[in-house]
Amino acid sequence: MTERRFDLDIPDPVESRRTTSGRIVRLIYSLGVLSIALYLAWHFGKGMIFLEGPGMITAPRYVVSKSFISRVNSLDVKPGTMVSKDQIIGQIISFEVDTYITNLIKILVDQYAVDSELRVRLSVSENTLESAKKRLSAAQDMVKQLDAGPKGAATLLYRSDIFREQASAELTVAQSSAELAEANQQRKRLADAQKVLEDRLASFREEFNDGLLTAPVNGIVGAKIADIGETIIPGNAIIEIFDDRTRYIEWNIPPNRLVDPVIGSLVFINDGATVSEGHVTEVLSLSGSFTGTKGSVFSPTEYGQVARVVTTDPKAMQNLNTRVTVRMNYVSYMNIIARYMGWI
Repeated sequence: MTERRFDLDIPDPVESRRTTSGRIVRLIYSLGVLSIALYLAWHFGKGMIFLEGPGMITAPRYVVSKSFISRVNSLDVKPGTMVSKDQIIGQIISFEVDTYITNLIKILVDQYAVDSELRVRLSVSENTLESAKKRLSAAQDMVKQLDAGPKGAATLLYRSDIFREQASAELTVAQSSAELAEANQQRKRLADAQKVLEDRLASFREEFNDGLLTAPVNGIVGAKIADIGETIIPGNAIIEIFDDRTRYIEWNIPPNRLVDPVIGSLVFINDGATVSEGHVTEVLSLSGSFTGTKGSVFSPTEYGQVARVVTTDPKAMQNLNTRVTVRMNYVSYMNIIARYMGWI
């Protein structure tokens, strides 16, 4: 028997291939549509399940700075170096400090010279006052004798000399007393001014500490550190140090939320490799690092309100200045599932 080509009982190979290809295309198309639908549903619906936002592992930050213009002469530490309190970490030099101290010393030297002159005047006034009082007493005795004697016993010229001597002695006593009192007042005011200048000089020298920089706390040197030879204006950071005793996560809380985080709320921290549990210890109204400006499209969004999160897992808090993702589930059973499966 000869096989017929167009027999209906024999399947067409072209049609078979088309049917198979169409089924695969429809399957791929359906999977694509389903994936997009699931993505959109997850993207717009996950806000009804949990609250998620970026965070930063940080610690209390201490800044080493000075209130005068200085230049970094040497640094003994680098970012990430562990330091202890009062450890010498570098040295600075400052022409402004040298000028200021020199001017203070000149003013103090001038005041010491004035005080020396006042002491001389005071000593002279004390000695002059004593002799002037004796002279006045002698003149007063002569006047009494003159008044007690006969009226015509002394000539007019003699009486004039006696009274002139008394007036001169009284003037000398008054001048010496006034000069003595004024010299004491001037020395007292000068001593007060000298004490202010000496205290200011001592505190300035203590602050400058011969240019030595010391660590204020036990901690880790941060990334913000000046270069050797760099000139630092007053108030700018020379070195920043993070207190190693306390670490926490600053969680940027998204503004669109169904439930506000409170102290004690259970959260989950994802550092990209591991997931750990944590609890909210403090809710702040404003982030200390929030600038209010929008970053690039690739940088994580930062929000003004933050919460401080602490986890009991020490491995999750090792790397300072590391960005993490913090999530708080709205439904309690989601926390149970998240403990075993990570992110849902």
